[in-house]
Formats: sequence, structure tokens, C-alpha cells
Amino acid sequence: MYPDVKANIEELRKLFPGRIICASDAHSRHVRGCLEAGEIIQCFDQIIGYDQLSCTKQSPQSCYLHRLLQKTQSYPATTLIVDDWLPLLENAVNLGMISCFLQRESKKSKV
Repeated sequence: MYPDVKANIEELRKLFPGRIICASDAHSRHVRGCLEAGEIIQCFDQIIGYDQLSCTKQSPQSCYLHRLLQKTQSYPATTLIVDDWLPLLENAVNLGMISCFLQRESKKSKV
């Protein structure tokens, strides 16, 4: 989990007054379990896993983003996507979405 994730989501709600959807390459049951364990499931309006999109972020030709927009009934120009994978964000910008890069802290311990 990212540090201060709950506070960051609350800040996003202030800056971007739309729905906040958690979309993941993981199965939706796994995503829900992680969000429940982190006590942040209530921060999201909708949760979508690869099982609902039938493709992953690495799928060619922005399949993931097209299906995500379709599933959420969203439009590119009014959609903010936050992710830690630059190729996905580049595809999002090419589709007209607003994107935000979130750098994940390394889980490796430093010696």
C-alpha cells in the first residue's frame, strides 16, 4: 500500500470531483480483499478487476483503457487515471484522458 493513501484519495476527491474507481490487473475479489485489509474500500465508488475487463494493462492497442471507459460509462476527457506504469499513462493521454504518475516506493530494504 502507498503511504497516506486515504489522505491522497481524499485530496483527489477535492481536486477532481468525479467518481473514484479502483481498476487493477488483479482479480476483483483479490482487489476487494486488499482494499478491505487496508481499510480503504470505502474510498472507492467502484472496483474493477481484469476478470471484468477480459484484458490487462499490457494488452495491445489500449484495450484495457477502452474497456475500462466502457465499463465505467466514462469519457476520456473527464477521466483522470492514476497509475505507476508509464506505458499505460502514455496510452491514456493518447486517448485524451488526464493522467497522473504515482511512483511506488520500493519494497526492498536498503542496506
